[in-house]
Amino acid sequence: MKIFKDGNKWCVLHGANQQSGISAFGDSELEALESFSLKISVLVGALKDVHSWCVGNIESKGCDEITPYCILVRDRIEKTGVIK
Repeated sequence: MKIFKDGNKWCVLHGANQQSGISAFGDSELEALESFSLKISVLVGALKDVHSWCVGNIESKGCDEITPYCILVRDRIEKTGVIK
């Protein structure tokens, strides 16, 4: 993770660049970190929702719309017997 000045804003960047990574901005380093933290929280929450949806579809064998993430979840269940 990098924290740097980008023009007149501070940027927090996780990844190689702003296009392929996760970034957030603020008027100060603290504001940029707070914005980044909020963005990560939202992304993690969304991922948990997708995970629950995939697990539900896999358990009911109702996978009408399977995503690459669902395939990873299914493979983990098959290999470990554990749903996390």
